[in-house]
Order: sequence, then C-alpha cells, then structure tokens
Amino acid sequence: NDYSNEKNQKQDLLNLYNAVLQAWSKQLPPPPVSKAEYFVWLESQQRSQQEAIAKGAKSVYEEMLEQNVQPNAATYINLIYTYCKCGVLNEAFSVWEKLKGYLLSNEQEQERVDPRCFKLLVNSLARKSSELSRTNSTNTNSDDDNESPAVFAKQASTVIDGMWKLHQAGYKDAAPNVYLYTTCITSWADAQLPESAQKARDLFEEMQQYHRQTSQTSLAPDVTAYNALVNAIAKQPNASDAVEQAGSIVKQMESDAYLNNNLRVLPDTTTYNTLIDACLAMESSNDNKHNKGDTIDNGGITKAEQTLRWMLEESKSGNTRIQPAARSYASIIRALATSEQQGSTEKAETLLDRMEERFAPSASLYEDVILAWCRDSASITKLVEEGVEEAASSSNNKAKDATKRAQLLLQRMENLYSATGNQAMRPNVSLYKAVREAWEGLGDQDDEESEAESVRYAQDQMHPREPASNGQTQLRPFSSTSDVMAIFEELNVAEKNIDRPPNTWTFNLLLSLLAKSGKSWAGQRAEDVLDYMLESYNKYGNHQIKPDIISFNKVMDAWSRTSHPDAAIKAEAILRRLKSLHELGLLEEVEADRVSFNTVISAYARSSQNQGQNAERLFGELVDLFKSSSEERFRPDIVTYASLLNAWASNREPLGAKRAEEILLQMQKDYKEDSNNTKPNTVCFNTVIRAWAIRPKQGGAKRAEMLLRLMEDMFISGNDDVQPDTRTYNIVLHALANGQEEEDFFKAQLLLERMHEEHRNGNTKVKPDTVSYNTMVMAITKHSGKDSLEALENLLQEVYQNEDIEPSTAFFSNLINALSRTGDKGAIWLADDVIEDMKDVNRNGTVWLAEGIIEDMRGRYENGTLSAKPDVTVYNALLNCWAKSGEKTIAARRAQDILEYMQAEYEAGNSDLKPNVQSYTLVLDALAKSKVKNSAETAEGILEYMQECHRRGDSSVRPNAHAYTALIQNYARSELPFKAVEAQSVLNRMKADFVAGNLGARPNVIVYNAVLNACEYSFGNDKVMQEAFRVACTTLDELRSSKHIKPNHVSYGTFLGVCSELMPKSDVRNEMVELIFRRCCAEGQVGPIVLKKLRDASPSIYYKLLDGVSEDKLPLKWTKNVRERTY
Repeated sequence: NDYSNEKNQKQDLLNLYNAVLQAWSKQLPPPPVSKAEYFVWLESQQRSQQEAIAKGAKSVYEEMLEQNVQPNAATYINLIYTYCKCGVLNEAFSVWEKLKGYLLSNEQEQERVDPRCFKLLVNSLARKSSELSRTNSTNTNSDDDNESPAVFAKQASTVIDGMWKLHQAGYKDAAPNVYLYTTCITSWADAQLPESAQKARDLFEEMQQYHRQTSQTSLAPDVTAYNALVNAIAKQPNASDAVEQAGSIVKQMESDAYLNNNLRVLPDTTTYNTLIDACLAMESSNDNKHNKGDTIDNGGITKAEQTLRWMLEESKSGNTRIQPAARSYASIIRALATSEQQGSTEKAETLLDRMEERFAPSASLYEDVILAWCRDSASITKLVEEGVEEAASSSNNKAKDATKRAQLLLQRMENLYSATGNQAMRPNVSLYKAVREAWEGLGDQDDEESEAESVRYAQDQMHPREPASNGQTQLRPFSSTSDVMAIFEELNVAEKNIDRPPNTWTFNLLLSLLAKSGKSWAGQRAEDVLDYMLESYNKYGNHQIKPDIISFNKVMDAWSRTSHPDAAIKAEAILRRLKSLHELGLLEEVEADRVSFNTVISAYARSSQNQGQNAERLFGELVDLFKSSSEERFRPDIVTYASLLNAWASNREPLGAKRAEEILLQMQKDYKEDSNNTKPNTVCFNTVIRAWAIRPKQGGAKRAEMLLRLMEDMFISGNDDVQPDTRTYNIVLHALANGQEEEDFFKAQLLLERMHEEHRNGNTKVKPDTVSYNTMVMAITKHSGKDSLEALENLLQEVYQNEDIEPSTAFFSNLINALSRTGDKGAIWLADDVIEDMKDVNRNGTVWLAEGIIEDMRGRYENGTLSAKPDVTVYNALLNCWAKSGEKTIAARRAQDILEYMQAEYEAGNSDLKPNVQSYTLVLDALAKSKVKNSAETAEGILEYMQECHRRGDSSVRPNAHAYTALIQNYARSELPFKAVEAQSVLNRMKADFVAGNLGARPNVIVYNAVLNACEYSFGNDKVMQEAFRVACTTLDELRSSKHIKPNHVSYGTFLGVCSELMPKSDVRNEMVELIFRRCCAEGQVGPIVLKKLRDASPSIYYKLLDGVSEDKLPLKWTKNVRERTY
C-alpha cells in the first residue's frame, strides 16, 4: 500500500510470488538421470510429500491470479520445475502450453528463459512414457487415458516441436539437441505402439533436417540416436519385416560412417545387441501366434546367432567398437533354452560353452539349459505317447540323451562350485529334482533307475543338511519393500520401474512375472511375496499393498507352472489359505473364484499325483459353490472342463480315458438341458480322443474312431463348436497307427485320404500336415511287414506330389529311421535317394553329397525356406540305416564317408551338421558289423578322437556307454588273437571314465555281455584261449558281484558258449555247464540263448537238466526275469 507506482507494486508482487514458487521447486532434488537410481529415488519419496509440494506451488499460482498478478516466464518455469520434480507431469505439460503461448505472444517483450526447464520437461515426459511402457503388460494408445505411454510420448514430442517454434521466434537457446531427440525416440520405442516406429522415424528425420538447415553440431545424429531408432523399428508390434527394417538402418549407419568418414555413427556393440534383441523378439512373436507343436520358422533365433557370430569375427579382427558382451550370449541362450524348436537346446548348450571362453555365465543360464534338456526329455516321451513322434525306440534314445545332457551340465555346475566356492553356482535342490524326475520319466528300466539314484546321491552330497527340502530352493525372507522389488532384477527386468510407491497393482505385476518366468523357484518366491503382503496388511495396516483375488490367483499360477514335485499340492494350499482368511473375516471381500479353481485344477493336470481324482474333487467344490450361490463367477467354464478332461486324459490309470469320456458326454447332456451351461468344443473332444489314442490295449483305436464320428455328426447337425480339425484327425491317425487290429492300418490310410478330400472340398480346418505323414510312417513300420519298404516309398512319392506339404527335417529323419527297420537291403539306397531328393541334384559318387548339400543350402536360404534343411538328425538317421543295412564293408566305408563330410561341413561353418556322440557311435556300430580289415584299430582311433574333442571342451561328443560297447563289439568281431584282453581293457577304461565324472559312461549289462562275446569267439593257441577264459570268468564274477547291475539271460548264455568253445570236453566242463544252468533257473534267466548254448555245450546235459520239459512250456520261475533288450 506504500507503493505510489502501481506498476512497480505489481512487479514486486510478481517477483515475490516467483520467489515463493522457486522455493517450492527446490523442496525436492531433481530426479537422477540413471534409470537404475531412478526407482530407488522415487520409492524414497513419500507420495504425500510430493502432493503437498505440488499443491503448495499450485496454490501460490492460483493466489497470483486472484490478486490479478499476471504470471511471467519465470512463473511458468518455476511451476514446470516443481511439477516435474513431483511427477505431476500432466500439470507440467499444461503449464508448458501456457508458457509457450505467453512467449510467442506478440504483446510481450522477449524475456530471458532457462532452456534447462524445457530439457527437464522432455526428459521427464519421455522417461514417464518409458516407465509406464515397462510396467504395463498392455499398453494403450488412447488419448483419453492421461496416464498412458502414448500420451506422455506425444507430449514429449510436442514439447520438442514447441522448442523449435520458440527458437524460430528468437529464443536461440530453446533449440533441442540430439540428446533430447534420442530420449524422445527411446520413449516411442519403449511404448511399442502401432505408430511407434513411424513416430520415431519422423523425429529422427526432423532432427536430420534441422541439422542440415542449421549446421548445429548439437543436432548431428550420433550412434546413440541411431541405436534408439533401430530399437524403435525393431520393437514394432506385429511387423514381420521389423528385423529387415532395423538391419537397413544399420547398413545406413555403416555407409555414412565409411563413405563420409562420420565415425560418430559407426555401429557399436549396443547397435548389434539391439539387432539381436529384435531377432529374438520376432521369434517370441512367432511363438505367440502358434500353438505348441506347430511348425514355426525359427528364423529369429537363427538371425540372432548369425549376428553374434559376426560380432565375434569383428572382435577377433581387431574392431574394438564391437565386443560381444555377456548379455549378447545370455539373451540368445535363454531364447534357445525356451524355444520348442528341435535342436534348440543343443545350440543353447553349445553357445554356453563358447560363452565360458570369454565370460563367467551366471548360474541361471546353466539352470535354464538344464531345465530345457529335462523338458525336451519329457516332451519327447509325451509326443511318443500322443503319436506325434512315430519312431518310439529312436525317440526313447533321444529322451535318454537329453536327460544325460542335463545331468552332465548339472555336474559342471557342481565342479564350478567346488573350484570357485561361488555360492551362486551351487545347484539348488530343484535342479536335482528336475534331472532325477527326467530319468524316472523314461520308464522303469534298470539303467534309468540307477541314473536317478546317482543324481539323488549327488544331491545328498551337495545338500547334506537339506535331505527333506522337497526340491525347495532356500530363499532369504523379505524384510522390506525394497527386497520385494529386487525380484524385478532377479527376473532380468530391472527396467520395471514405476512412478509411484509400490502398491497392490505393482505386487500383482511382480507375481504375474514370476508365474510366467518358468523359474524353478518362482512358486516359492511368489508365495513369499504374498506372505509379505499379508503381513504388511494384517500386522501393520498397510492398505496400499493389501492382496486381492488377483494376488492369490497369480501365486497359485506360479506354483502350477513350476517343476516342483508338489506344485499342485502347494497351489491347493494357497487356495485353502484364501478360503480360511475369507471365512475368518481377515480378507472378507476377497473370495476364491472360478479362476482360482481353474488354476489349481490345471496344476493337478500337470502333476503326477492322482491327477484325475484331485482335479475332479476340486471341480465338485466349484460346482457346489455355483449351486449354492447361483453366482456366475462360480459357474464352470470351458477352461474348467478342458483342464479337468486333460487331468483325466494324462492320468496313467487304466480308467483315465473312460472317465474323461464320461465327463465329456455328461457335459454335452448338461448343455442340452440348459444352454447356460458350458458347451463342449473341439479342444474338449481332442483331449478325450488323445486319452484313448495312448491306450491301444484298451481298444483306444475304436473309441477314438467313435468319438470322431460323433464330432462329425454333431458338426453336420449344425454344431460348429465341435468341428474336427487337423489335430483331431492326427490324433485318430495315431490311435490307428498304434492299433492292435490288422485292419487299423487300412483305416489309417482311408482316414488320411479323407483328410485330403475334406481339404479339397474347402474345409480349411482340415489339411494333412507333416504330423499326419509322420504318423503314417509309424503305421507303415508297425503294420506293413514285408511290404513296408514299398509302402514307405509310395508315401514319400505322395508327399513330393502334394504341393501343400513341405517336408520337414523331422519327417526325413523319421522316414530314414523307418527304412532302417524294414530289414530290406534296398532300403539303404532309397534312404540315400531321400537325401538326394532333399537336395534336388543328381548323385555322382561321393561328390554329390557335399556339392548337393551346399547347393541346396544356398537355394533354400535364398528362397527363405529352412524347414527341410538336412541337419545332424537326418544324417544320423542315414548312418543308422547304413549300420543296419547288412551291407557290411560297403556300409562301413559309406558311414565313414558321411561322418567325414559332416565334420568338413561343420568346420566350414555349418553348425547344423556338427557330428555328435550318436554320429560317431553309429559309425563304430557300422564298423563292428563289417568285414573291413583293421576295423577295430579304426574304431579305437574314432573313440580316441571323441575323447580328445571332449578334453578340448566339446561335451557333445564325450563317449558314452553305447560308444564303448560298439568299440568292444569291434574287438569281439575282429581277427585279433587277444581280442578278449583288448575288450576287457576297454571296459576298464570305461569304468575309469565313469569314476572320473562321465555319467554317460556308466557300465551296463550290455557292455559286460559284449566282453563275454569277445571271449566266446576268441581263437588261437592255448595261451590265447586260457587268457580269454580268464577274462570271461573275471567279467562274469564282476557282473554278479555288482550292486547296480546283474547278469541276464544273454550273460549266462554267452558264458555257456565260452565254456563250449574254450574248455575241453570233460567232467569239469559238464559240472561248470550244469552249475551255470541251475543258477539261471534260480534267477529266472532261462531264455532262448541259454537253451541253445546249453545244447551246444553238452546235448546229454541238456536232456538231463530239462528232464522232459518242453522248451515252449518252461516253468515260470525259470523264465520270469527274461527280458529282451534291444540296442
């Protein structure tokens, strides 16, 4: 009131208000630039404090307006500072619009502005967009949502545009720089919206345009800006050519760098890591678009691997800007480990081996690959049951090999832990459980049981104080919210930062990520998070993280997805806990719903603990809830029924399929009575048909046919929900292929023709695929007998003539394996023709193989078709065909030629043809069956080469029991005089290798029998014969005294042959023969070979011991333990 000049009074008032606003803006420190620090900083700020500061500043501004004090630039700038620091960004942007309008008004004189305010606003908006993108599983592009990533990204772009307008109006310091553009481009990249890539391109091109116009070096795009653009393009949702577009940008960078000598844009490690991420994202997108088991182009991972190989080459050539980081390897290893593509786990382990040469891989990488091998083993076993894998014996070997690889990696972790003392490398109990269960899942054979026991022993050695931990990883309990949030980093999603203190939504996001992670410890960790939420709410009254129904359901889901042996029981325990808390009034408004029951029913469907009974018990509880409440949230839906049917279908009990069919028919009846009830669909029928398909001895083929006819009749009657699809027909094909009746094969042929007819008539849901033809290969092998070779050849011609079918590598591999089982010598030439047809070139001696494969590789890669590329499985099948062909010398030489070609191709860079232990073992087998001179010496050289490769770090060719056995068989069939001694020497080396840690080289009864066989067929002078007899006696005694393996009928029969061949006729020999036979009778091991060798050794003893008993009517106690084993 003392002012005489009103203008001066208002100016001083304005300055005073601005000073107060500036004081408010300094209440909080500016957010740190580092994203890793940002979340810690944000959590440390109390929301109430931020709101109070923002409210205080706003009240000052509103008072200014009430006092008719006109704000100036400083006013708006102080408000923007305050709102940005408090995270009230929508208000900050609103003030920015007013500031821009104020500055651009012609009525105002130009004022000095602080450009740091603009940069802070752009950074805050862009960072907010990125943080929302990373914390929201579903982004929105709606402008109506003020908290969406799109809104903040657009606001950041708008501020940059406004800065240019201010710059053009004379505010020279307002021009944005390359850093701001890069930040804004990154926000669009993280948003992953349909328009993100184009928005990023527009910003980048705008930056380039202004740089050309102004020549300002601060606007010159650098490698960081280009990397942000590459990232935005690579992350385009549903863009099939995203990788190609990103690659073109990288080429543009290289061109600009080398042609214009602009080293600022020379691609670096981040550039190519971004490309790798893009390739893997493309793979993930492909996986999401397909059902499990579909044939999917594995190009994403392949391109990522190619990029990494190129980075390694550049690094070796001296390019210091491109150094593959541990992240480069880890991303691809994890993608391969989680891929369902054939051979991906093999590649993951190979890449892990290479990573070890440069870095120390984390324990989680070893864990991922081990679990991948275990999943491969379980998947192969399941596919055999369902009919997708037609070569049961070959597939069983694959499952066994996968389990062995898991066990070897587990042992490597043990060795690393012992050598370094690094607790992180100590295998947890869950890993041991997974590997042991993989062995147990292979069957009840002695080998699998002993391997499982060896894993249990190793577990007890590593965890002596935790024998009853039930596979539970020991995890540190939570003591603070920060501990809980640290799991984001454990899940490799450390960028999952949020812009407010953690609340229930944040914790539910974390629980969802745990459930989807596939980690062995995810179930327990999710339960720990739930415990912390409940304790914080019930004990400390923290309503911000009060668990809701989503919290409980996610924890149940996390348990249901783990490999824990009691996962289903754990999931049900969470359900019971929820019901108890609700009934006690501690969580009165949180009640189990249909999703809760569905989750636990699905958990039991995946378990091995009375799947059907437990699932139906929970189903009954849900039905009772619905009947008593009449609330729709309790009505069983299609997911409920599908999970229940799957539980019974997967049940090993004989009545599992019957009960599944009863539930399906009751489901159909209930729907007819009340259309509000759940209506059966194709998936439900397929599940029940699959249950019958894997039970051929219970008349599964007929029941599968009946259900298919029922589906067809219902579909014709107008029920579109049960239209049979390709999977339906394929499952019935599998049932018929496994059928017990002679006419089942002909029914399978007719069914395949009906599939063709349906497709020709316009039925898009039915079309024969590679699974269909794979199943027919199995059917032919089982049912066709002597005509199987002709039938296989006709099937192959049908496949080639069908333009809609693109034969896959798996089809060729299965076909060649089937040819090897026909027993027809002509099969081997057809098998070679299969390889030739895959290349589409003419055969010309041995040259056609190498040149044809190279020609085919180039042609198929150029045309983008990778599905029929010959790989190691195809060539192993061809080696198997040669080994079983009976061609002897020709087969051995041809097998060696093929192996040499595979090795040459691998050394030339074709990783798909890298020979593995099976490749070498099949060549050893072919040599053993040949009459090639010095085959034993050649076989010895091959085994030594395998051992040398392993010593150099290649674990994929480490000799296993099969390889050692094949070498012993080479000696047994050789012309060497002391072959029995040599065979025993190989056995001793094998035992030493096993003791040294090679679990795959564990001696078995087949190996001992091979040594006995070498003794039986020894020849020469008395010294040779005496030495052979000594080796035979020692070998049999060692076998009989072993705690792990016991002699079988082949062992005793072969030893009787030893007696016959190496002992002179005498009473001593007769006594020995009689003793061995009586021992066979006592142990239930009197098989055909025992009787034959007994007759050869002494006809008189034979008739005396059988005492009138016919060979086809032997007492059961004599033969009860005879089991024919094939290798």
